[in-house]
Amino acid sequence: MRAKRLLGKYEKVFATCRKLTEDAGARPGEHSCAKVASLAVEGSLGDTGLAESEWRPMLSTWLAETGFAPYYIDSSRSSLVAAPLVSTAPSAPPAAPVPSARTKPTAPRLWDGGAAATKPAAYSVGAKVSVHWGDRWWPATVLTVKADKYLIHYDGWASSWDEWVTPARMKPR
Repeated sequence: MRAKRLLGKYEKVFATCRKLTEDAGARPGEHSCAKVASLAVEGSLGDTGLAESEWRPMLSTWLAETGFAPYYIDSSRSSLVAAPLVSTAPSAPPAAPVPSARTKPTAPRLWDGGAAATKPAAYSVGAKVSVHWGDRWWPATVLTVKADKYLIHYDGWASSWDEWVTPARMKPR
């Protein structure tokens, strides 16, 4: 059930990717947003605790029902090297994010784990941490701890952005 709710949150991501693809004059799946959206949804479904054999058929059904299948790139069947970014945004990002209920930084990108998060750390409820999302670290607070996963809240963001993360994406603040 949690995975199905999660897929509903990705409708806007894939709709935005479809629009970016059309605006760039690219074919479905050619714009770099397809790789980013695909990796993001796969990562989030993997974080639910379901086995891939359970969530992958659910994802396939959802993609077919919503019409987003052409914008999905299956990471298990494709190269992990993303296409060059097609963007109309300025090259220099703003100094700090401006929290808004409507926007959040770019979708998660491939990340190699970095030196800052080489060993899993034990965090408790209420711990102030930084979470790797997109291409930077974001301040967050641990809400719930379950085995080696943490439900975090991005400080200054709506609760709809709360997510389960592993220690590999976290570091103490």
